[in-house]
Amino acid sequence: MAVLGIALAFVANALSPHGLKLTRNYFPADSLASHPPTHGTNLITTRTNSGSVSELLVEQLRQLGLRSADSNEVYRLFRDPPYEQG
Repeated sequence: MAVLGIALAFVANALSPHGLKLTRNYFPADSLASHPPTHGTNLITTRTNSGSVSELLVEQLRQLGLRSADSNEVYRLFRDPPYEQG
């Protein structure tokens, strides 16, 4: 059954105009070097001795108009009745 499913998946991929090319390298090693991020800042390059990675991440979220939430707040938000009702 599994072999039939895999074979069907390969046939569907080959026939689809949006199918993946199995021989293409979608993640070349130099892709990050040739296409740097165009928005925001990079945590790795902006890390300083005075700030931790988590502090920098919180600052980046704040600059984007977002805020961080601790685990208790996340739990409360997921248990919110309107959220649970969809």
